Amino acid sequence: MEVLDELEVRDRAGNILKIEIREPKSWEEIEAFEEVQIGAWGMAPIEVIPGHMIRGVQDAGGVVLGAFEKESGRVIGCVVSLLGEKDGEKFILSHITGVVKDLQGLGIGYRLKLSQRKAALQKGIELIEWTFDPLQGLNSYFNLSKLGVICNKFLWNYYGTIRDEINRGMRSDRYKVQWYLRSTRVLRRLEGKIYKIRPEDLIERGAEFAYDSKGEEPVREPILKKELPISDIVLLEIPWNIGNTREEGGLELVRRWRDIFASAVQHYFSKGYWAVEFARSPDERRCFHVLWKADLKDILDDRLLGDV
Repeated sequence: MEVLDELEVRDRAGNILKIEIREPKSWEEIEAFEEVQIGAWGMAPIEVIPGHMIRGVQDAGGVVLGAFEKESGRVIGCVVSLLGEKDGEKFILSHITGVVKDLQGLGIGYRLKLSQRKAALQKGIELIEWTFDPLQGLNSYFNLSKLGVICNKFLWNYYGTIRDEINRGMRSDRYKVQWYLRSTRVLRRLEGKIYKIRPEDLIERGAEFAYDSKGEEPVREPILKKELPISDIVLLEIPWNIGNTREEGGLELVRRWRDIFASAVQHYFSKGYWAVEFARSPDERRCFHVLWKADLKDILDDRLLGDV
């Protein structure tokens, strides 16, 4: 099997791990993907994609990759993505990308996504789509700002009830994002051009807040305005850390954030806006989805923030 990427990381104990990213070679490696899912998200066994289905996805032309520790052979991360087609064009639907909890935050997930991109391009495919929870701030930054995905599709309670540790008790609202693999926007980010945007940078350019908020993190509360603004750039706030908000403020506060965000983003997506960036104000511990009303070509050409 071709090795798509190799990297070294230092684990929490200070040990250097040598990792390779490639397709699984055996049934045992595929079966180990089940444990990765449990280790990454705290999934209940009923939620896990079983190995026999992963093998079927691979045989049907999907992109199935693992991150393997070279010395032990341990599977520490995985990508499972299906081959799809719409309007006569093939695309990859990425269903899961995850890394076991003890090795998260070390850049392995990013390298898995780059390897997924490489594998898709080898198949002649230039678009990957997937879903993520837009109220998760780290994922929002990773997807919108670091990878360069864009989004104009909001899916209300897309997966119904999910029983893992992250989603339990919450509605499974999701963004359905598009990753245009050869676009100027994506290529710039892969070259290291990642915009660290502050809300005030965009306010100076005429952006407006879709709604207000009051209080301090982690129990800051969203407040609706009388009318949604009509600027071409709007900022939709989310909690700085939704896990902390849930722990300190309770599920009702999380649901209020989710309801207000959902109402606003559906309105703007219906008016031709795209989610294109993620702005953060670390001093105030506030963060925002950046929505822009623009043509797809201008977005993919990276016209909004080229001079920020």
